[in-house]
Amino acid sequence: MRRFFAFALGSLVFVGCGSQEEGGSEEPQGYVYAYSDRDGTEDIFRVNVQTGQLEKLGLSTDSYNERYPVLGPDGKVYYASDEAGTFDIWRANPDGSGKEVVVGGALDQVEPAPSPDGRYLAYT
Repeated sequence: MRRFFAFALGSLVFVGCGSQEEGGSEEPQGYVYAYSDRDGTEDIFRVNVQTGQLEKLGLSTDSYNERYPVLGPDGKVYYASDEAGTFDIWRANPDGSGKEVVVGGALDQVEPAPSPDGRYLAYT
């Protein structure tokens, strides 16, 4: 069973999923994704839960906000970004490359949740 969780620690909001043994992500165990506005805009970080080391993903310039990261079953990070003017659902490789809009429109789309088989994407 895949378990998703989110919690806040200071100015970081962590969003992650269970381990590979529990049907979780392809990301190596010990990492979760988080977003923070510590630099003035909301950016996504990959966090090593053993060491606490933060790695900022290169998803956009600092003039845009990225929120609600989650690792999908395809190994890509799904997140919401206001890069196109309103919050849309994007996906990218864990290193920040290959980013693309998955769901866009005139209204905000946030909190992506890909299905375990990757066929569907829920969002609010």
